[in-house]
Amino acid sequence: MDIASINKQALAQTYYILDSLDDNTKNKVPNSLFNTIKENMDYQYQNTTELLIETKELLYAILNKYVLSQSQKDKLAEYYRFYDAKMEEEKAKKYQNEDLFINNKNEAERTEIIENVSLVQYKENVFVKFWNKIKSIFKRK
Repeated sequence: MDIASINKQALAQTYYILDSLDDNTKNKVPNSLFNTIKENMDYQYQNTTELLIETKELLYAILNKYVLSQSQKDKLAEYYRFYDAKMEEEKAKKYQNEDLFINNKNEAERTEIIENVSLVQYKENVFVKFWNKIKSIFKRK
């Protein structure tokens, strides 16, 4: 991933989070990565409680590569599989598309709709009546 394509605010959030870790954990992350993040981050960024999506992705990648043990990586991967499955389940419930093209209206509702539809009687304009009368006179001859 190119560091220039990452949001500078996400880099600032990532730096502040990594900087707040204990020394033992912080030492597992290479100093070159810390320096690169520090050089490219937004210094005017006001830290908020809401993390950006890019920040979460960066932290996941850094923790997964440098900090976590293999058993912790496996647990994290299992959590993400569970979370993804749960999200897919919620989407399926929200957008139930199994009966999408089935007409769910019963016969009583259909007849009620048909009864409520009324035909509009067409009335000719006075000028149209007059014009048609003149045309009919000339057609007889």
